[in-house]
Amino acid sequence: MIKMTHAMYTDAQLNEILKKNGAVDFNTDALKKDFTPTGTEIVGQYENDRNRRYKDLYKAIIREVYGVEDVICGHHLVYEVEEKRADGFTYTFPQEIPAADTLIFDHGVAKKLWGTDFKANLIALALEPVETRDQLLANLYYGRNK
Repeated sequence: MIKMTHAMYTDAQLNEILKKNGAVDFNTDALKKDFTPTGTEIVGQYENDRNRRYKDLYKAIIREVYGVEDVICGHHLVYEVEEKRADGFTYTFPQEIPAADTLIFDHGVAKKLWGTDFKANLIALALEPVETRDQLLANLYYGRNK
């Protein structure tokens, strides 16, 4: 049994937290159109809509973990890292995370967010269906005791 050490929120409570942080609510109706009438998932479009729907959450995580400002959520999650070198120039390196789940399940990211207990959160996220995984991620992210 996994002992969760975070506060759990209702969707309404999460929506209030997200509004305070400038994020959107948890209405997943937009994702339902990414299936054919018989239930086949249209994968590319679903991923695009998921990234657009939860962009504020992903941006907050990337900004915190990587210390960057500009984050773009399209089909991939993109940000730039700047490096000031001894020659006086600032070098910019675009970074690309191929999918939301790549960000979510990156152990380095998870350790920065949740510390030594990060694996319990990753297990909970892995067991959560993709349709509600971002809701749980928001619970875990915004419910932390920083």
